[in-house]
Amino acid sequence: MPGRPIDPGDDRGRARYITPVQGALLQELIDVAVIVNALRALKGLTPTHTVLGG
Repeated sequence: MPGRPIDPGDDRGRARYITPVQGALLQELIDVAVIVNALRALKGLTPTHTVLGG
């Protein structure tokens, strides 16, 4: 509305923020996914493989 002062509390119902505990759990899930992906990429890697494929 024009002329209405901006109130930072107006957005409380519009955005859903995660709690610190939810953020920590989400970060742990991301960390596990990264580790699993790295292990998957290393699976079967032997010294005969080269970076350039030659």
